[in-house]
Amino acid sequence: SNCVSLKSFKATYLDSIEKSAFKGCTALEEVTLPNLNTSHIDIFNGCSNLKVLVVARSASYYADSFDYIDQNKVKVVKV
Repeated sequence: SNCVSLKSFKATYLDSIEKSAFKGCTALEEVTLPNLNTSHIDIFNGCSNLKVLVVARSASYYADSFDYIDQNKVKVVKV
């Protein structure tokens, strides 16, 4: 969290992500997590520049995992 210089993150083999993982990453534009199985709450709080989010179609997400992303601004791709 709070990595203000991080622009993209890709983790091919990551299957779980914890609460507030990207919180405050204001430069973050693209996140690719194609094997994500579980996602916790509040992972994108403060990611105001997020444009693309690639996640596993079959993942089990907490209801508020993506509360802090603008669904109109961010392209969510389920693979």
